[in-house]
Amino acid sequence: MKIVLATYGSRGDVQPMLALTLALQSQGHAVLLAGPPEKEKWAREMGCPYRPLGSDITRVIDGMGKAHAPQAAIRFIRHMRREFVAQFRILPEVIADADLVVGASLVFGLSSVA
Repeated sequence: MKIVLATYGSRGDVQPMLALTLALQSQGHAVLLAGPPEKEKWAREMGCPYRPLGSDITRVIDGMGKAHAPQAAIRFIRHMRREFVAQFRILPEVIADADLVVGASLVFGLSSVA
């Protein structure tokens, strides 16, 4: 079965999906993980097929400063709006031949695209 797992967020969002990818691969499934581009090297080192999705979320999170300030919330909402647009552009190609698609975290565009 061809399975696509997609996530967008910090390492805490990516790592469980990476573990699931590797577990499904060990059961003979063809699995692709799509996630933040800065996690690609790490995932590939673990033996996980990986497709970058969107922009570097770690840079955005690290640059937030006072995360609870209204300005930080506004910047994050603006960032995520751009990411949703990118998801609608990128995800159709990523999931085109998949038998099963599973999304987690900030991949809100996936349910509409699927």
